[in-house]
Amino acid sequence: MLQRLQQRLELSLPVALSWSGLGIVTGETVNLSAGGAFVRTGGISLPLHEPLEFTMVSSRGRKKRLVSLKARVIHQHNQGIGMSFDCFDPVLGDLLEQYQDH
Repeated sequence: MLQRLQQRLELSLPVALSWSGLGIVTGETVNLSAGGAFVRTGGISLPLHEPLEFTMVSSRGRKKRLVSLKARVIHQHNQGIGMSFDCFDPVLGDLLEQYQDH
């Protein structure tokens, strides 16, 4: 069973996933943490361990902030794709703190 290193927040946010085999796929987060996410993709699947780019814009508060991270597919099923991020992004960390505090 997969063990998570960070707590995931249940958040529904629009995202774009870029993968060389399909181009850009839009989706919506189901849950999100500093280390990864599960994204509802409407039945589109990607190969396991495949690298992709995860991009989202958050308008939490007054500022719009762009988060763009390299990620890898770690699991999938008919609802979407689970991914882990290759590195920590401080902007995403700040956004998660804001969501967690409210």
